[in-house]
Amino acid sequence: MLKFLKGEKPLTDAFVVSVILVLISFGLVWTLKVTDVFSDFAHLLIATFFITIPIRLFVWTAVLRCAKNTESGLFKAVAILLVVADILHKLFYWSVVAFSLGEQEQNAAKQDARFDQCRSEISKTYNQPMDNLYGDAKLVYGRGEPGYKVLTRSRTKSYHCVINESGIQLSESEYVKGFVFSKGEDIAGTSLVDEVELTPRFLARQYGPPDGADGLRVSGLYTFVSDVDEVFTVYEYKSTTLSDSDSDLPTPEEFWSSDQLVTLSVGARPGTDYEAFVEWIENKHALYLRRAGK
Repeated sequence: MLKFLKGEKPLTDAFVVSVILVLISFGLVWTLKVTDVFSDFAHLLIATFFITIPIRLFVWTAVLRCAKNTESGLFKAVAILLVVADILHKLFYWSVVAFSLGEQEQNAAKQDARFDQCRSEISKTYNQPMDNLYGDAKLVYGRGEPGYKVLTRSRTKSYHCVINESGIQLSESEYVKGFVFSKGEDIAGTSLVDEVELTPRFLARQYGPPDGADGLRVSGLYTFVSDVDEVFTVYEYKSTTLSDSDSDLPTPEEFWSSDQLVTLSVGARPGTDYEAFVEWIENKHALYLRRAGK
């Protein structure tokens, strides 16, 4: 390899070695990408830089130094032009990458500052200790105007904070407990899940109450008011016989009478009797199955 750097090898050999090394660098970078070795794209770019740049420096030096060892003026000119083009391409590419990373850092700092502003305002407005408020400093969509979701470590309340030209708007929600009901013999598989994104209050405010308390489609979800302590529920179902999420809303009859109703993800207010919930789901489902003669 040292002879290539000194220009003591034929240009043809330098070209062949250069192609092999570039292909190896592509393979290494691709392997890092598909195996998700790095947690974020920025770290992958840094690794890519330290893999490709040393190889490229060797390739550029070897080709330029060995160019004098060919008798073909055309081959020499093409080799030099390819090296110059590759150098310009890499300079442009890494300049764009550096600019993009700089913008990302600035945007992340801005988001962090706004999120801290939200935490501070929530702390003052709702008398919450600052150390009880946490979350990701990124905008959350799907609840009207984009804002920041601020959670409480005590798991009692969550907040939606919108910052715009009018100032800071805050809304408060209770945590919603959820569980997954799997149709079949093993009901013991029911599990509790915290922090369901769609709260009953939000669904009722944004979309209105369910039509006849039988169901309302919300972004692939089904909403109901059950007859178990007037609990507002959120159902997400998986079925091989019901329509997909982009089609028309199935009727309650179609929903409950489906013999392939496999899973229901349910959200309910804190304090819900989950065993009663499961019993209600089974009874409701069985009732519709009897009506359908299944």
